[in-house]
Amino acid sequence: MSGAKAWKRDTAWRQGSVLPPAAAAHFGLKNDRDAAATCVVVISHDCDLANDDLSAEPGAEVIVGRAVAALNGNFAWAKAPRTLHATAMREDQALAVELLATRKVTLPKDQLAAFEPNSSIRLDSGEVLRSWLSSRYRRAAFPDTFVNRMGETKATEKLAKIVEKYGAALSFVYFTVDAGAMVERAEGDPTVYPSSWSIRLARTPMPPEISPTRQPLRSTWRFGIALPRTSRLLSIGALP
Repeated sequence: MSGAKAWKRDTAWRQGSVLPPAAAAHFGLKNDRDAAATCVVVISHDCDLANDDLSAEPGAEVIVGRAVAALNGNFAWAKAPRTLHATAMREDQALAVELLATRKVTLPKDQLAAFEPNSSIRLDSGEVLRSWLSSRYRRAAFPDTFVNRMGETKATEKLAKIVEKYGAALSFVYFTVDAGAMVERAEGDPTVYPSSWSIRLARTPMPPEISPTRQPLRSTWRFGIALPRTSRLLSIGALP
């Protein structure tokens, strides 16, 4: 670590910046799954990083992530609130990075000021990172009975099977239950949960074998689900 350096408003640190190895070593940051693949990513908002009033914003928040062999579509495009697989660029080569929401650390700015961001690597998907960070706090909650029925009827498995081959192309999967109302039904209640789900593609059209309307330019598909109290899934069908 070089001599003391003040944190300035024009700092080079930005959301998505990656710590150089020397900075990670200084703060003793290692990924607990694969220390050799450690990739520490800054997640603080740019405005908070630019704030040089250290009494108001004394720290920079990071996630101690790691480089992985390839993106897992289930964790791409901020679909999973606890795990993100994002693309970083390292000297014009794409690199897959895994971030876990539970691996956050706050670093003192007055110490981080002695280092510059890793110039050879930077997260390529800033909007995805922001969406993922916020999703942990604003994601929807579903009634327990609905969640139980999803498991009992194996609806979760059936839906996963429909999209598993195209996970990397899907940016969002939306569920609507009881028109958005929080209705908690008692166990044994025979009432069917009126539900629908939508899938949105990130970049590519829906492959024709799972496109109910065969519309190659359409980017969102909606499906209806009927979940009774029994262990049989009534239906999964395309909606207009």
